[in-house]
Amino acid sequence: MEKVICNECKKEFEIKVRVKKHKQGIEETYFKCPHCKTKYTSIYTNEEIRKLQSDVRRLLNKYCLVGTEEERSKIKVQLSNVKYKLKLKMNELKKEMKNKE
Repeated sequence: MEKVICNECKKEFEIKVRVKKHKQGIEETYFKCPHCKTKYTSIYTNEEIRKLQSDVRRLLNKYCLVGTEEERSKIKVQLSNVKYKLKLKMNELKKEMKNKE
């Protein structure tokens, strides 16, 4: 596992990733400092975001398998569009969840 230093207590610890399920299918991936209990949220996802993440993986796999540069260019455009949409949705959900705290 990866070790990090807590921003609050400055102690080193090993990351233990956890997932908390919220209402409406929202999942929060986070870890906590075992010394001072400071929580670090990595990502929030919902069904739509998880689908977009799956689309990115699918397109990356497809990109590796295609032969022509023309096909790769088309996939790059699709991938760019999906990543942009994913980023917007993730930022939107993060903002929504932070407002609930």
